[in-house]
Amino acid sequence: MYRSEDEKQIDRLIGEAVMTLLTSGGPVDSKVLIDQLSQMALAASSPRQRALLQRALREVNESIETYRQHAERLPDARSLFDHHSSAARKH
Repeated sequence: MYRSEDEKQIDRLIGEAVMTLLTSGGPVDSKVLIDQLSQMALAASSPRQRALLQRALREVNESIETYRQHAERLPDARSLFDHHSSAARKH
């Protein structure tokens, strides 16, 4: 559920950037998505669209950072399950 019309527009702009990348046949990754959104912001037809694209860039960057932080913690969580005590009973 969207909280505002701006969020709808931001999602639409991110989707437009992804579709552009998919139809270009090149790689699709976070760096390329950020580059595409940056190009779209430079070519924006209005200050409002430019501002929305800048917010989209912030959201993508924040999402990437959140993912990286989660991925950094993941190996520690796995080690809890990978460790086997020599005193453990086998069933």
